[in-house]
Amino acid sequence: MSGWAEFGMFLGALALSAIVFCVIAYWPQRPPRDQTVEAIRKHIEGEDEE
Repeated sequence: MSGWAEFGMFLGALALSAIVFCVIAYWPQRPPRDQTVEAIRKHIEGEDEE
């Protein structure tokens, strides 16, 4: 392989690893079950009944 092809593959590998890292780091996570809108609403409604 020529030097430019190896350099291009190296840059591609760096770019791909950076993209994978960003996707993993910034992917939205699911809220815990007790922090969902429904769970909070039920908790507030339960307090109002007391």
